[in-house]
Amino acid sequence: MFGFIVRRTLTLMPVLLGVSLLVFSLAFITPGDPALIKIGMENATEEDLARVRTELGLDRPFWVQFADFVTGAVQGDLGTSYRTGRPVSGMILERLPATLELTLAAFILSIVIAIPIGVLSAVKKYTMVDYTSMLGALFGISMPSFWLGLVLILVASLYLGWFPASGRGGSFVAGLGILLSQLNVRPLLRSIHHLVLPTATLGLITAALITRLMRSNMLEVLKEDYIRTARAKGLSERIIVYRHALKNALLPVVTVLGLRLGELLGGSVIIETVFAWPGAGRMIISSINRRDFMVVQGMVLVLATCFVLANLIVDIAYTWIDPRIRYD
Repeated sequence: MFGFIVRRTLTLMPVLLGVSLLVFSLAFITPGDPALIKIGMENATEEDLARVRTELGLDRPFWVQFADFVTGAVQGDLGTSYRTGRPVSGMILERLPATLELTLAAFILSIVIAIPIGVLSAVKKYTMVDYTSMLGALFGISMPSFWLGLVLILVASLYLGWFPASGRGGSFVAGLGILLSQLNVRPLLRSIHHLVLPTATLGLITAALITRLMRSNMLEVLKEDYIRTARAKGLSERIIVYRHALKNALLPVVTVLGLRLGELLGGSVIIETVFAWPGAGRMIISSINRRDFMVVQGMVLVLATCFVLANLIVDIAYTWIDPRIRYD
């Protein structure tokens, strides 16, 4: 397993290099002069623009700029923001925890909802439980995330007043730490209160997809010969479903979950904008609008790294679900 992890880590390097090249190329050819943005259009002169381009390294060839970016990224230096002059790495570290918190909360919610409902729907196929769960899953797959977010804001925030419509009440981890150290539950409740609506928006759509996949996989597994053998031996239906059938049905689901985790990171860009969530996705949107390409490049590279690491975790999870799988 250790050798497999090392090999997969090495194969991830070309992927991240390709992502860096693609994002850097798009930023390079996108209209807009960072030097002009840094100085300000009203006060810009040709001499000032030439000086700032030299300071920022924009007068050098493309491949030289890209090589400097990759060299710095390997060392943890993602450059400096054109707009604020701050290190991009520090800006990302400020915003990334909020995005990861939202993504992981939505991911956990989707698993908690999808797997039990998918299994129950397969066990009770062609019943009202099955029809109801599949109808709900169909609605979830059909709804755009931003539309669902707006509906939740309208109903749960404006009409019912249950949850705040925007913002982040505080870090969930920090609130948990205060709870454990000072026995003060208010910071934790405040963070959960603001986390509910964006988490539901991201998690419910993923749960709808996983529910349908879980149901179809369980139906296929329940038809296998070893399931009929287990029933012939007199094992209870609960043991058959949860001990024998569930693990085998989970393999394709785990694959999709790994991909969805990466999509949740990308989808959080829209949801963070809808809910004014101060995360990395919202920072990407604002940086694109301000032509702050160094921030965009750094943030996309970090999100791509999270995506490939999620797929590595999925591969490792295979051996836990099915001990027959070995990576030699």
